Amino acid sequence: MSGAGLWSSLRRTAALVRIEDASGVAAARYAAREVAMRAGVDIDGRERAALVATELASNAWRHAGGGELHVWTDGQGESPGSMGVLAVDRGPGIADVRAALRDGISTAGSLGHGLGAVQRLASWVGIATDAGEGTVVSAELGADPPAPWAALARPWRAPPPTRGEPCGDGWALVEEPSGARSWLVVDGLGHGAKAEEAARAALAVFDRACAARGPAAVLGAVHEALVGTRGAVAACARLEGDLIRYAGVGNIRTRVLRPGGSRSLGGRDGLLGDRRPSIHEQTIERAPEERWLVMHSDGLDSRWNLPERRVRLAAPVVLGILYRDAAKDRDDATVIVQPLSTTAP
Repeated sequence: MSGAGLWSSLRRTAALVRIEDASGVAAARYAAREVAMRAGVDIDGRERAALVATELASNAWRHAGGGELHVWTDGQGESPGSMGVLAVDRGPGIADVRAALRDGISTAGSLGHGLGAVQRLASWVGIATDAGEGTVVSAELGADPPAPWAALARPWRAPPPTRGEPCGDGWALVEEPSGARSWLVVDGLGHGAKAEEAARAALAVFDRACAARGPAAVLGAVHEALVGTRGAVAACARLEGDLIRYAGVGNIRTRVLRPGGSRSLGGRDGLLGDRRPSIHEQTIERAPEERWLVMHSDGLDSRWNLPERRVRLAAPVVLGILYRDAAKDRDDATVIVQPLSTTAP
């Protein structure tokens, strides 16, 4: 995606399917069709998305004993845009990816289409797999190459009877004609409808005019919007060429990644929407070897480590690895991955 635009978890049409038994395959197929239909994708696009979701869910169930499948589109109506499908599992991994990508190859007695069919149906596919650690497959339909950034917001895994709770986390991206990009990640206090209400109020004030004022001003506007709500923690990062401007309030975690290491950007303690917290904005210059900006809520364990060989993968796959390895079931989770260089995958 290039040019000016606004993307956010509020505008995204998305579904999450937890594949815990064979019925998860049918649920994945239904979810992909439903997301595509709600976004205005044509019949051919809906069926392609359904087939990709079916194959990825089937692979996760047959080969890994389960996993998760996320499907989304950031377009609506007359401009439905591309669709994304992300499958993650903690299975044994794929021994021979090249063989698995040949259409008609299956090692688990499925229809014989498998990842080869996914590659044929999708406009882009990214895979990361490790023996004993699992597999991440990200597929884009209608976008080649995929968007250079990736973002995901997921509600917590609530116990019955409250399964399917609203998501109190959220994200938004503003891209300006100049190429500057501003990200906002927000985490409403607690869980459920009140947390979602706070997150939505925060994201609603984030537009191009707001973003252009800089991260500290953004968080000031978010604070004013959250007065009277439960409140939230949030962080905003603005990328202007090689400069990163950043401000955070609360426990949103932000790291700048390079092969072999990272550095953290810190915020101030506090809660937006409560007594006005201290908001400090910092500006750093990106080093040439630094490739990614990663921001996430406390729904991901902050102790994650991305192996050096994985830093060079595309954003949707990097996001999938971080989510699979660090997301907590008992909390809402949001993570974004933004390239810092035009040479990043």
